[in-house]
Amino acid sequence: MRPSAYEASLLSEVRQSALGVRAPRITPLCFEVETNKDFDKYMKKKTQEKPKKIIPYRYLPFDLGMSIDSDLSSEIKSYFKRKSFENLTDTVLLSAFSKYFLYGVKISDDINLYIYSFGIGVFAFRDDEFSCESNRYALFYGRDKKEKYESILSKKPHHKFSPTFAKVSDDLRKLTSNYLRDHEPLYKKLREKHYIRRSANSSWEYAGFSYLMSTSFIFDDTIESFEYEDLNTNYKKNLIIMLEPSVANLEESNLLDVEASDDPYGFSIDEYSPKDWIKKSDTAVYISWSAVVSIIKDPDDEIIGFINSMEVDLQAMWFYTYCMYDDTSNLNTSEFKIFQLKTRLFEYKKMYAEFKLNVDYELPGYIFEIRNELINTSRIDNQCQRFTEYLDFRMEETTSRNLEERQRFDTLSQILLFAIAYIQGAPLIYKLLMGEYLHFGIPQSIFIVLLAILGVVWIIKKDNM
Repeated sequence: MRPSAYEASLLSEVRQSALGVRAPRITPLCFEVETNKDFDKYMKKKTQEKPKKIIPYRYLPFDLGMSIDSDLSSEIKSYFKRKSFENLTDTVLLSAFSKYFLYGVKISDDINLYIYSFGIGVFAFRDDEFSCESNRYALFYGRDKKEKYESILSKKPHHKFSPTFAKVSDDLRKLTSNYLRDHEPLYKKLREKHYIRRSANSSWEYAGFSYLMSTSFIFDDTIESFEYEDLNTNYKKNLIIMLEPSVANLEESNLLDVEASDDPYGFSIDEYSPKDWIKKSDTAVYISWSAVVSIIKDPDDEIIGFINSMEVDLQAMWFYTYCMYDDTSNLNTSEFKIFQLKTRLFEYKKMYAEFKLNVDYELPGYIFEIRNELINTSRIDNQCQRFTEYLDFRMEETTSRNLEERQRFDTLSQILLFAIAYIQGAPLIYKLLMGEYLHFGIPQSIFIVLLAILGVVWIIKKDNM
């Protein structure tokens, strides 16, 4: 008879205690049972090959609503100065990646903020460290990660940093809105109806935010090699679960509520072969579509700064693309003129090409490889294609609508010209029909009216052929 979850957890503790291994008490509500076979298999490995902790860094983009010119940039800097936010000096890599990066500031010991000229800000923050006490640390880390996401991305955020995120983002959006109101030329206000993107609003999606991205840095100074082939089975399975949460049914989406499988670690590692993108003796970087996991020996490893810079730059462009698509697709067809749509398309294509190509070639080669893989796995190319194709569709739609309006205008113009000419010629037609009779002729008048109606109908039918 198979033991219950609680009995199995107690048995696991007794066995580990007998071997002199410290094991945390596990409740049946948050633990899937290790089978005896799995337990014996894992405990054959060296316990020091379990990492000490995981340091999560997260990235939360938000929209200021419009491009930032030099005057608005000065006002934002003044706001940062009033708030005593320190200027970040280690932003060389960000400047090398993008000419649209403006500046970064340190809000607190754990939170930095980066601003881009296309009107996107990115909070980059270090979240609570996760202690790897269980052999199944990836499972518990994944659950903790989802809880942190839900605490930030909700209608009522309750993460410890949520008040800071809300206050700073709202202040910057108000500053942008006030600047537009006070500085936008009157002729532009009269000509254009739309100014601020709809995503620059605290009521948009999740209290003004949309998504959260994380990178995970595993701190481990006990093993000699971080190459995937050199890791033991338990290490490999935990790494795979962190890179592919769906393997253990750890869906991070707020839209999905998937039940955990009976044995999240029951999959075969032969189906996976994660690639180390840096191949250094003391550092490894693994990348998937849903996660970036780096194994480091030194908590102050420079790779943390490199990856943070690459993620900030990537999330700024990814979120900008998303906001532009969201904004354009939610406007009425009449909101944009064809030249405005063409301008949006041209400016975005130019910006995206620069994002992918304009990088300082003096940077180390592995930086290029990691950045390219981050871009590829983020699926930002799909977002770009969706937005540009939608703009093409809107331009075709607008062009078609303009042709229809022009056709209606031409039809009305022809009817008006016909009416003027007919009114001028009606007395002559009437005189010809009446001949020598001078009294009013009802049949002749009806004929003249019918002739006018037939003329108008012919014009309309002709234009619709």
